[in-house]
Amino acid sequence: MIPAVLTVYLDLLDSSGSRIKSPGVFRMELFTYVPRSSLPMGRRITAWDDVNLYQYADNNQYWQDHLRAYKFDLQLNFFPQKGQTYILQATCTTPSGRHLIDTSRITYMK
Repeated sequence: MIPAVLTVYLDLLDSSGSRIKSPGVFRMELFTYVPRSSLPMGRRITAWDDVNLYQYADNNQYWQDHLRAYKFDLQLNFFPQKGQTYILQATCTTPSGRHLIDTSRITYMK
């Protein structure tokens, strides 16, 4: 059976809102979604190994220049159910040590 894959496109914005390519360490985590809650991020389902993009060749491997974004193909260790909703949290640790964090609600529709 072919494992399920979650494809994530992630962009970083500079102070003027333009998409930029930057070194950093990227971490992706997937959580259950808790509907009708002020804290919709439930228990963590899975986390992937950190992706260190400090080296030029590694950074280029994930960078999609035509999109001005990074692309990560994350293998799931489970098969999502149709209509199931999750919270994806992405964290980028910058060269200066700052943690840039964003979350996105995603629903499996297939």
